Amino acid sequence: MSVSSINDLVDLSCAQDLDEFKQRMARLAHDLDFGICHATLVTAVPGQKVDIRTCAICRPDWNPVVDEGAVRRDPVVQKMKTATIPFIYDADMYGAAGAHDLWEEQAPFGYKTGVVVALHMPGFKHFVLGLDRDAALPKGDRELARLFADAQLFAVHAEVAGRRVLTPSERTDVAMLTPRELEVLRLASDGKSAWITSQLLSISERTVKAHLERIYEKLGVASKTQAILKAHETGLI
Repeated sequence: MSVSSINDLVDLSCAQDLDEFKQRMARLAHDLDFGICHATLVTAVPGQKVDIRTCAICRPDWNPVVDEGAVRRDPVVQKMKTATIPFIYDADMYGAAGAHDLWEEQAPFGYKTGVVVALHMPGFKHFVLGLDRDAALPKGDRELARLFADAQLFAVHAEVAGRRVLTPSERTDVAMLTPRELEVLRLASDGKSAWITSQLLSISERTVKAHLERIYEKLGVASKTQAILKAHETGLI
């Protein structure tokens, strides 16, 4: 199966509270045949205590005890720190890391195999989406590639809402964009490429890309898609 529609993804990114976020994540996870879903926002500023905010859709009888030693040994936790593409975890991964005991603790609650997507953003923030189930993942290259693509899309849209609902007390400061940056962002929202934007605004393509980089920095995002979503969310465009 695959994500049912772009509307479901947009609905997820627009979730305004934790209940909406969980409901919409559960729906998308179900579309991908996953019964368990985790969204975790990590802020790891050097020299400060790591802040971890998480939201889970899992069995109600699963109540893991967070142990610092276990976290350090968990191969999924270690890999997601630097991963830039989706990856699969299973019993073999835990066995190879000498952490089979951690696997045995979680397997009875439906954690048999899954896909993890980690997004690394400015401000020492990291967003992690985990999709888990007890059925085997597809074996074919085409099916697996499709699953990875859907999981990545899922994570990108979940991150937009996750930063909002997992840190509700945190004020989001959206720096004022210059008139030219707003023009560039509006054209990007309309689907215009950097080259087309340069022609429309009579500036160089390099200047357009420089404007985009400054926009990403001011909005605290890492991509054009995230910038457009945040601009619509905050009423900038």
